[in-house]
Amino acid sequence: MVEKSGTRRGRGALITGAAFLVVTTALMVNEPTAPAWQISAALVGGLALGFCFLRFPCSKPWVSPLVLVLFCGVLLFALDAGELRIAWFGGFAAGTNLGSGWKAMSDQSRKRAQKSAWTVNNAGFDTAAAAREAAGAALRALGGGAHPRLAIEHGSASFQVTGSVKGGLVCHRTHDVPDEHAWAVLVRVGHTLDDPEMMWVDLSMGGFTGSMPEPLINDLGSVELAMDDFFHNPTAVPSGPWVTGDMAEGSRLSTR
Repeated sequence: MVEKSGTRRGRGALITGAAFLVVTTALMVNEPTAPAWQISAALVGGLALGFCFLRFPCSKPWVSPLVLVLFCGVLLFALDAGELRIAWFGGFAAGTNLGSGWKAMSDQSRKRAQKSAWTVNNAGFDTAAAAREAAGAALRALGGGAHPRLAIEHGSASFQVTGSVKGGLVCHRTHDVPDEHAWAVLVRVGHTLDDPEMMWVDLSMGGFTGSMPEPLINDLGSVELAMDDFFHNPTAVPSGPWVTGDMAEGSRLSTR
């Protein structure tokens, strides 16, 4: 019930914020006397201030009074037209509701994921079968712009893939996430990392291109087999085609 209440609160705040934004915009469109750019600036400025204030709250005690002074100062002194003040106030009201609602929904999503046995790209799953299905879909979507990385977690174990299905995939796994030295990288079958003539290949990885040793670039089938093994033995120490050390640590997309 607590989770459902939190979700409802977040959704309600988002709806309220959207309503404030629509009503304020409608009022501004109806026979405006101030220049359109000024009205738009006041509306967007208030929206941004309110959204950031509650979406990314700060623990510093002086932040809230500062935001209040800024809001009132702009409302009472900086804006001399009634329409501009309405736009500023309406934008701020919409922003605070949208920010608080977004934060509530985000926090609730993280809580659900943390309580789940498996997570796939921060989405929680109670069974390995459901997580495997979601991970398979995410893996096949890699390289599609909005899908730069696949991350699977189970307790202290993690499995990560970057790259693209068409260009090649770089795969890492660990049985102990906090231990940076426990990470291992998958080496393509039939290749080694001690070849003095080893080639480096430019690989697209979520919005940027990185140079990777050719033996670390795997095809979809190899990564799917490695992922199946992870789901069956998530806490096992990687062996076989997996290599630990500097190459594994240096080729990861993130430190998490």
